[in-house]
Order: sequence, then structure tokens, then C-alpha cells
Amino acid sequence: MELNEFIKQRRKQLKKTQQDIAAECNISFQSVGKWERGDSQPGADKLPALSRALQVSVSLLVSGKGDGEPPLAGDFDTGRFCAFLASLRTRCKLTQSEVAKQLYVNQSTVAKWESGKLLPDAGMLKDICVLYAVTPTELFSLKADLSSPVVVGSVGNANTARIWKTLKRWKLATTVIACLLVAFVVLSTVMTTQNFSLADYKSKYETTAIQNKENVEKYNELVAKYEDVASKYEDLVKETNTVYTLTLSDDFAEEKVITSDVAGNDYFILSSPEKDGYVFRGWNTKQDGSGDYFSTNIKVTSDETLYAIWQPVWLDERVYGESAANINALFLKIEKDFDKLFGYFEFFRSFFSTPYSEFDLYQQFDTAAAIYGCFDTSLTYTDDVYYSEYHPLYICAYLSDAEEIARTIPELSQFADALSKAQIAALELSSNATSGYYYDDTHEWGEEYRNMVYESYFNDYAPLIETICNAMDYNGKESPYEKFVKAYSVSN
Repeated sequence: MELNEFIKQRRKQLKKTQQDIAAECNISFQSVGKWERGDSQPGADKLPALSRALQVSVSLLVSGKGDGEPPLAGDFDTGRFCAFLASLRTRCKLTQSEVAKQLYVNQSTVAKWESGKLLPDAGMLKDICVLYAVTPTELFSLKADLSSPVVVGSVGNANTARIWKTLKRWKLATTVIACLLVAFVVLSTVMTTQNFSLADYKSKYETTAIQNKENVEKYNELVAKYEDVASKYEDLVKETNTVYTLTLSDDFAEEKVITSDVAGNDYFILSSPEKDGYVFRGWNTKQDGSGDYFSTNIKVTSDETLYAIWQPVWLDERVYGESAANINALFLKIEKDFDKLFGYFEFFRSFFSTPYSEFDLYQQFDTAAAIYGCFDTSLTYTDDVYYSEYHPLYICAYLSDAEEIARTIPELSQFADALSKAQIAALELSSNATSGYYYDDTHEWGEEYRNMVYESYFNDYAPLIETICNAMDYNGKESPYEKFVKAYSVSN
């Protein structure tokens, strides 16, 4: 059974998808599809992971014969594997040139195998094992006896075999056509030797000549198509054996520039990094973001450099340095306090849909007053009746600290003014905190009154949150104010 058919059948036996195999082998699912269609074969570095994913020995994958060994354990070590290939060649007393002739490849290809610049695929590994007189398991476990002499095997290259197989098909086709032509000529000759007139003979001859000409044209077309297919195959082999360098540049990464060697026409999986205070837009071919964007993967066909493009939500640390980093950190704390505030609001909104008989009205308004006061307190408020704790929000303090830092940078003076106005708005709301802010015991706790109280809460908080979010400037990213309106608008 061919390797592509075995991979497909074994995957289905295990009830796994191509995505499952791709995840376990750390490749794209398109690569698994190519393996199963026979468009390509897994390289040496992918065989250990593939043997584990399919739960078979590496010998079964490479040679088609099981040796009773379990799937390979551990990651593939390129350096040790390539060094072991060189040692096996030395044990067989073969030069790189002699190995290349045996396997029908270039000497440079053998040199790349032994230097780690290129790795043989499963089909080529089968021939290598025969030539070096080792089993696939011995090859991958690096356990062959290198001291004892061996008898060099005689192999044919798998890729070359496929080429000759294709060539034989075309030769067969042309041979059949030639035989048909000969048969037709013989038959025509026999027919014309009988009692036909000269005119009939001439007519038959002209017809045969025309048909022969058409057959010759068709034959030439077939030859041209074969030459075109052979040329494209050679180009594909050349591209596949080429290794390109992919460079990833990211200002915020721990290692700002990373380079990787990628086989030609292979796909490289791109990461999606995160950074507080920034939105990652993707990888771009231009440093200023004016080129082509890639988000998940890229097909490598040449040496390429990609740049991580970041959009600052607030201040760009690459422009304002440590000051921007400190302000961004304060804004993140404000966002966390907004999350607490929304949690309190959700808790008290539940009161407005609860029958009056189940809760003490005064206690509800008393607790609500604590929430109004949470912008200007340093103590945790505890509701002993309902066993709830309401932690203080330091939004005013964070705004004040951010304003102080912004004042040290002349370009951020307007930004500092906006932060100051936001502080004033927060303190004004806090000053309204009294135990009877909305308390009026002359009203029944009916639906209309509950709706009026809830709307008053929303109308007090919404402008405050909007003022603070406008001062922070979210640069197109969804702000806490927009989240608040979606969740708690009186129209909901």
C-alpha cells in the first residue's frame, strides 16, 4: 500500500480528522491533505510526530513493513539525525558523490542532508535505509552499529521511479499509436492488391496519408504535453528542495527579530501576539503597514521579512517611553474598576425586578448610596444583611496619577486637561452619595417606580463613564462606556 493511502486509512481507523493530525504534527491541515493525496510526502522531521499521531512504528511509515516497535518518542533532533546520516555513509565507505548517483540526486542534496539544511522525505528515506543497510527504526533511534562493515544495498530513487513510471505510460501510448498506424498501412496495402481500380487505389492512398498526418500531429501533441509535464515536475522538485529564510520583526517581542528556515512552497504558521494597551493588526510586508497583511499563515516562495503592526489603544510606548507605559498601566487599573462597578450595577439592577415584599426598601437605597460613594472611599463596604462586600474604586486616584505624569510631557497638555475634567465629574457623582438619595417611602414599590429608580441610576452613571472614557481616548476600540450602554441602557 502506498504511504498516502496508508496515512488516510489509518487516520480514519483512529477516527481522527486532518486537523487532528495537523495539530499533533504542528503543521497545517493543508499539508496533511497533500500527504493523503500523494502530492508530497512527510519529511524526516515530521515522521516521529506522525508515527505517534497514527500510533504505528516509523518502519511501517517508511518501508511499509512493521517491526513490532512502538511509535517514536520524543522530539526530532535535526543535528543528531543529520550527523548520524553522515556516519552511516562513512561506515559504508561511500562518498557523497557515490551516494548521489545511487539515489539519483545531486551531490549538493546529499551535502544538505548531512548539514541539516534539507531533510529527505519518507520516500527517499526508504532508499537511504536500503543503501546504508539499516532499518527505519535504527535510523531514527540513532542506534545502528557504526563500527561493523556492511554490504551496500542497491536502490532506486522513489521520485525517479515515479518519473520513469510516467515516462513508460507515454511510451506505451506512442507505441500503441505506432502499431495502429502500421496495421492500418498493412490493411490498406492488402485491400489495394485486390481488384480495385487505379482511382480507388489513389483515393485509399490519399485517405490513408491524411489519417497518417493527423496521427502524426496527435503524436507530436502528446510528446509536447509530456515534455511540458516533465519540465514542470523538474521545476517543482527544484522549488521544493530550496530553503528560504523568513524573518519576523516585532518591536514588543522579547526577541525582537526571529529568523526561520522554511522549505520552498511550504506554509509557515504565524503567531498572534498580545500586548496590554495595543491591538495587534497582523503581520505586514512593510514596516509602516502599507504592504500586504498576513494573519494566520504565509506560503513561503522567497526570502521574506514580515513586521508586526501594533495600534496603540492609548499612548504609544514607542513614542513616549516609560511615561506612556505608566499611564497605560493606570488605565488598565481603571478598566478593572469599571468591571467592579458594572458588577455592582448588575447586582442592584436585580432589585428593580424584585417584588417589594421580598426586600427592605430602605436597605436597598442605603446600599445604593454606598455604590455612589465608591469613587471617594478607601474602605471596603460590607452589607451585613445580604452578605455582600463592595470594594472601593480608585478611579479618581488613577486619573489623578495619570494627569500628573501627562503634565510632564508638553505634547500631552490637552490630554492632561481631559483627565482633570474626568476627575471632577467622578467626584461630583460621589458627593451625591447619601443614604436616602432616592429614598421616598410615600411611593409603592410598583413597576413604574422601580423603572424610575433604575433610569435615574443609569442617567447618573452613563455621562460619568462616557466622560472618563472620552478622556482616556480608546482610538476606535470598544470602550467601557459602550459596553455599559449595551448592557444597562434603559431601553434594554
